[in-house]
Amino acid sequence: GLPDDVASLERAKVLADSLLAIEPSPHPGSTVGLAALTGRAHEAARRARKHPTEAIPGPSGLAPDLTALLVFAAFGGPADSLDRLTGTVDRRIASIGSPGERDDLRAWLGLPTSLAFATHPLPGRERSAGDWLVAAQLAAETGESAAARDSLLSRGTVANDNYPFNRTLDALFAEASLWSAIGEPGAVVEWLDPTLNVLPQIPGQISQVERTTSLVRIAALRAEAAAELGHHADAARWARAVTILWSDADPFLAPRVERMRRLAACESC
Repeated sequence: GLPDDVASLERAKVLADSLLAIEPSPHPGSTVGLAALTGRAHEAARRARKHPTEAIPGPSGLAPDLTALLVFAAFGGPADSLDRLTGTVDRRIASIGSPGERDDLRAWLGLPTSLAFATHPLPGRERSAGDWLVAAQLAAETGESAAARDSLLSRGTVANDNYPFNRTLDALFAEASLWSAIGEPGAVVEWLDPTLNVLPQIPGQISQVERTTSLVRIAALRAEAAAELGHHADAARWARAVTILWSDADPFLAPRVERMRRLAACESC
C-alpha cells in the first residue's frame, strides 16, 4: 500500500494488531516484524530475544542481546536502551577469548551502528569504522561532508545496473540518512526512489526486523526530504503512511509521528 493506498495500509495495521494480540502466538518468530512495522520497539525486542537472528556470529549466548540491540538500533532508540545494550555487548565481546570471534562480532556491529546513526549514534561507534558506511558517518559527524559524499558516490558507482532490486531496506535507509545528514535532500530522493518504485516486486524485504523497521523510517525520511525540497504533496503522501502504521507506536517515537502528522496535513502549504 505504500505510500498512497490508505485502505491497504490501514488493513495492514489492523491485521498486524490482531496477530500481535494472540497469546501465545502460534508463530512467535514471525510476529517480530509485525511489532516492528507498527512501531512497537520494546515488544519487537522482547519477541526477538526469544528468536535471535541466525546471522549473528559468535557465542549463541550473546545472540539475544545482539538481536535486541539490532532491533532498537533499527528504530533509532530509545537512547537509554541503546546505550545500556551497547555497554553490555561491548563488555561481553571483550570477555571472549578468541580474537577471531571478537573481530567477527565487531564487524557485525557495523549494521546496528549505521542504523542508529541518524537519531542516536552509538557510544564506541569508532570501533566499527572498518565498515565503509560507519566510516562515512563518522566523517560527516566531524564535518567532513565531502569525504562522506565521496564514499556514497563510490557506493553508487559500484552498484549493479539492477541495484533497485539488490538494495536491502536497512542499508538503503542508512545510506539515505547519511545523504540527509550532509544536507542533500535531493540526493535522498534520488537514492530512495529507484527501490521504492519497485518495492512490491522485491521478495523477502520485510521478513527481517531491521528491514521492516527501516521501511517505515524510509517513508519518514522520504517525507522529510520532499518537505525540504518544497514538494509538500509528495511529503504528505509519505508522511501519511507513517502516521497510519505508527499510530500507536512506543512513546519515544511520538515526536517523529507528530512531525509526520504535521507534514501529512500540509499538502499545499
